[in-house]
Amino acid sequence: MAEWLDNNRNALETAANQNYQGLVENQLEAKAETLRKEAIQEQMLLFLDEFQVNGVIASWWDEIQYDLKTIAAQNFNGLIEGWVATITTDLNSDDKNSNSSDPLSHKLVVRLLPDYLQELADYEAKKADLESKLAATKKSDEESEDTELEDEDKLSEAEIKKLK
Repeated sequence: MAEWLDNNRNALETAANQNYQGLVENQLEAKAETLRKEAIQEQMLLFLDEFQVNGVIASWWDEIQYDLKTIAAQNFNGLIEGWVATITTDLNSDDKNSNSSDPLSHKLVVRLLPDYLQELADYEAKKADLESKLAATKKSDEESEDTELEDEDKLSEAEIKKLK
């Protein structure tokens, strides 16, 4: 055994130094995290009283508790699968008046598909603009030329047929 220790002394000393460095780094990181949390708590107490802080914590817990329970029961993959199932169900639902939230505002969709959501918003704005022009054109056709629209706001017959 003594011979083996002599032969491997350098390797053992290196490993011990690395473990000690890792331990010190971990302790420093933990201390920095503790100080950061304390600073955040102090800042919160400057702006919020005790009851408001408790309200913030209660709101956070109410929002996150089921996700934490799912992680505990089914791991992170189970949580993601549950989110995907919820989003898919809400997207495929015909009942738009239900109590479920907008599936496109779910945190997973917002995080993973911001470009798609921006494109969708652009298309919805364009659709609303075209619908308003179509409604204005129909209204001007129904009424006599009492309220004339500017030429650029009027749609031609071909454009109206294309929109329909």
